[in-house]
Amino acid sequence: MHIATLTGYGRVPFSDLALVGGHLYLDVMRHLVDLFRERGHIVGDARITEINGSIGIMRCDLRRWLHNEFEEGR
Repeated sequence: MHIATLTGYGRVPFSDLALVGGHLYLDVMRHLVDLFRERGHIVGDARITEINGSIGIMRCDLRRWLHNEFEEGR
């Protein structure tokens, strides 16, 4: 429900998102992304950045992603 309100109930779907967490969490989030796409909350060709590592690295990388400074494959 929260995702629906953030996207204006599908009127303004996400086109860029970051998935941050351990491998198991990333696996779950990938499945959720598929569901959100089906419901129109994420565009089909959305840019998806996956951030994984130690908690300190993930926090730093998420901050950089939020400020549009993140480089994929780092």
